[in-house]
Amino acid sequence: MRWTGRQVTVLGAGVSGLAACQFLIRQGARVFLSDAKTLDVGVRTKLQDFGVAFEEGGHTDLTLRCDAMVVSPGIPPFRFPVAKARRIEITVYTEVELGIEEIRGPIIAVTGTNGKSTVATLIHHLLPFSHLVGNIGQPLSTYPHREGIFVMELSSFQLAYLRRFRPRIAILLNLAPDHLDWHRSVEAYYQAKLRIFQDQTPEDEAILNADDPTVVSYADGIPSKTFWFSTQRAVHPGIYLENHHIHIEDVRGHLQVPFPRTPATDFYQEDLLPAILAAYHMGEPMDAIVEQLKTFHGLPHRLEYVLEYKGVLFINDSKATNPHATRFALKKMDAPVVLILGGDTKGVDLSELREAVHEKVRALIAIGENRSKIAEDFGDLVDVQTADSMREAVQKAFRIARPGDIVLLSPACASFDWFQNYKDRGRQFRDATRDLVSGRF
Repeated sequence: MRWTGRQVTVLGAGVSGLAACQFLIRQGARVFLSDAKTLDVGVRTKLQDFGVAFEEGGHTDLTLRCDAMVVSPGIPPFRFPVAKARRIEITVYTEVELGIEEIRGPIIAVTGTNGKSTVATLIHHLLPFSHLVGNIGQPLSTYPHREGIFVMELSSFQLAYLRRFRPRIAILLNLAPDHLDWHRSVEAYYQAKLRIFQDQTPEDEAILNADDPTVVSYADGIPSKTFWFSTQRAVHPGIYLENHHIHIEDVRGHLQVPFPRTPATDFYQEDLLPAILAAYHMGEPMDAIVEQLKTFHGLPHRLEYVLEYKGVLFINDSKATNPHATRFALKKMDAPVVLILGGDTKGVDLSELREAVHEKVRALIAIGENRSKIAEDFGDLVDVQTADSMREAVQKAFRIARPGDIVLLSPACASFDWFQNYKDRGRQFRDATRDLVSGRF
């Protein structure tokens, strides 16, 4: 086995880091883990049970005493110790790349600025015997099934580190500036996303968004067979919506079926199309796909219905961690919005939301570390109030909202300034909304 007897450093004790440790120990490697934070007792116990030596509270030169390094995707390549490891020619891996070595079956990989989790979950839903792995599923290196179809959501961080990766089907949903604090430029971020196609051949498939001009501009450099999806026009080859029907055009001809209308499918049309095409091209019958679509209900924290109170609808879109996602959410709203916005911008300019805010937003509640700047940047367009907690934000939003309005949490920012993660932020929004309704405020 290639890892037997090798000394490997694992950076980061998150889910993927612990999975990498388990994998490497099973493969006969000697493992040292380093984490920038103080580890909790449970993680320390796991590492001791694995037989893994570790350090915490910062990375030291001990990390460089290795034959290979496995890095958490959240650590940028320009930071110590990754940058130094590369300079001294230590090979850097991610947990995903470890796992790829162990599976036997086609990969459907999904990336894009927004919608990755929804589309990956949808494909898994449409292919009931597939395995959902990666960001939204189980870490690939610990997955107990070695054969089958593997549906994988991939972030730009993971793709930037991947050295070898050839998915049978690769899907690019959209491109908009994000994670500039990690990638340092928009072009570097886009190139990381495009890495999903780099090792494909003409035998493989790329599924691209025909409605995203930036995606279209990069299509000529993709080596695999290209298929398109669109909610706005007919495309060939590919999939599109027209007159409440799904149309697929490929080498087999033209297939047309009625679009299965449910609250969720109406809401997720843009996400449904690439998922349907991927499942169809993996051999799933279209009648089975349509039946499965009827049972899809969406994802938590992604345009999630919470409740309606006194004529005001509350929607949790905490997973919107960049302006592109918030703009997408606002486009979906068919009533005036009281928008809860703010957090850690990750170096992205929120001013691109001005047009959408002007068109859809009645008032804005600014939260997070950048709330004062949001008040300055949007105060000429709408009434902006600041809040020092999620509970206060929900209270103020409800006081402003009128019957028929929507209170939308769609922050356009990362959550780590005030919250553990976007899920914690969404849970606090849900809890605050329910406390409002129950009179506990």
